[in-house]
Amino acid sequence: VRGGTPKWRRITYSRMASLRHEMETPLPTHGAVQGILYAWFKEARAPSFQIRELATDALVRVHYPSRLYSEVAKAVQERTTMLMVAGDMSLDRATRQPVEMTADRIERVGMLSPAEFESFVGSAPDYEVHLGEETYWDAA
Repeated sequence: VRGGTPKWRRITYSRMASLRHEMETPLPTHGAVQGILYAWFKEARAPSFQIRELATDALVRVHYPSRLYSEVAKAVQERTTMLMVAGDMSLDRATRQPVEMTADRIERVGMLSPAEFESFVGSAPDYEVHLGEETYWDAA
């Protein structure tokens, strides 16, 4: 109850074990992660790699079928190659963060060149950021 007094409940050990099992079981879903290849396990029984996700800086283990081997090999040629990996994944139920996935598709996303980056500067001249006085001084 938000803003009120909590309601106490009796929970049996078996119910608690059931709840714990439910929370520890990953949530299956389909999605994508974007990041940089961190480690490659190409000779493992089930080939995989770890990707450092951009949004959370977390490491996600990605298993891939042999047909995607060449895409992974191309990704390690350039240290800063950004990957967009899509497929079935497991999320940690508590944090909703991806833990593991099986790739259906791997796409390399090139980094912006300095000229491309500069082309974005000033691309929205009417955009204004309004900071309150306290936020402004915190940022300075």
